[in-house]
Amino acid sequence: MRAHTEGKYKMGKRFAIVIGVAAAGVMALGLAAPSGAWAATTFKGTTDQGRSVTLQVGDDGLVSEATIKSRAPCPPGTGGHFGVKAVFSPLDESTPTSIADRDSNLPPSPRGFRARVKTQISGEKISDTEWTGTYKAKVRVTHHGHIFGRCNTGEIGWSATLVSG
Repeated sequence: MRAHTEGKYKMGKRFAIVIGVAAAGVMALGLAAPSGAWAATTFKGTTDQGRSVTLQVGDDGLVSEATIKSRAPCPPGTGGHFGVKAVFSPLDESTPTSIADRDSNLPPSPRGFRARVKTQISGEKISDTEWTGTYKAKVRVTHHGHIFGRCNTGEIGWSATLVSG
């Protein structure tokens, strides 16, 4: 069954023309903006450990995601090291020239093991094509409720350069 709306909701011709002109103006402004001014960019690099770092910078010029890999050495007899891949998104603090974030999580672990991973990243943009900063990770491994080991990267440096934009 159709509702009888004939004659009740008519859009005036003048209003339709104004909306059409406004839409065309907005589209023209979008096409006229310089392409580099609003383009998302990616920065890639390494840590002092030789592990990868990636920063995704959004159209607004702010870092929207930081991904960093590291190895946290563990005490002797506990397995050697703990590999950590930290993804910071969204970041606690992100300005056009600096970033900062800290996180804590419990990733799934097999056979009664459990790892609490605490990570922290900070950085600053030192030029239009380069970011640099520090990162650290602490891992507490437990097995059936007993502390099995504490692994720690200590503070490590990182740098990343522009690869797209």
